[in-house]
Amino acid sequence: MSALPDLTLACLAPDTVVPPANGSAARTFGMATAVRPYLGGVAIRCFSSAAAPPRPPAGLTVEHIGVPTRGAARMVHLTRMLLGGALGYRFPGPVGRAAELVQLESPLLWEAARRAGLGRFVLNAHNVYQDMAGFPQATVGDR
Repeated sequence: MSALPDLTLACLAPDTVVPPANGSAARTFGMATAVRPYLGGVAIRCFSSAAAPPRPPAGLTVEHIGVPTRGAARMVHLTRMLLGGALGYRFPGPVGRAAELVQLESPLLWEAARRAGLGRFVLNAHNVYQDMAGFPQATVGDR
């Protein structure tokens, strides 16, 4: 594989990836570290209440997008997760800038990505629990 120094990869995950404590995190972490030498940069952005690692491994950038863990804010967040079209996921700031490839690490991020204005992205549907065509948030046009 030849290097693509002008291309960066942003992996968006619904939970903590570093340290890789489960199969999904290990898969995302493994893929990110494997492609890092060939790209201009790799960032992992996770929806997580845990602190991001102070020194991310393997030359990765790791950012945690905080989710409320207590009180009324937690209740509002859980209500949005259960009832909202984007399942409570909101991407802060711009995502999918020029020369950035965006990979969603879960179909749960599908609608949030669309609402964030992402027209194109890669969906990592490995071990997906249902056919994406039948995913309740997919529109008829998506199917």
